[in-house]
Amino acid sequence: MEILKNQIQKVKKIHRCDYCHLHIQEGELYEYSAIKNGSDFYTWKAHIDCVKLAHKLGMFKEAGDEGVTSEFFKESISEYVNYLSFADILKIVKERELNGK
Repeated sequence: MEILKNQIQKVKKIHRCDYCHLHIQEGELYEYSAIKNGSDFYTWKAHIDCVKLAHKLGMFKEAGDEGVTSEFFKESISEYVNYLSFADILKIVKERELNGK
């Protein structure tokens, strides 16, 4: 796999994040990559927060040569959440709900 282009861009029209599959809204910054894998060429668009989370949880180190796929991202998040304590989950929910996110 070869990354031909990797940059931060501002969304002009709504896209879907290739990691979480949620919308990247107009005006939001996102990471854009152009990738060549053998004879295949594709683009990858992702929320900045999804990319940061993948780095923080070490997904890029674990994923190997094929990179972090959407399936690997979702599995890694699910595994991480399963290991959280009730107190950690409660803190996340309170923070989210009380901050209106």
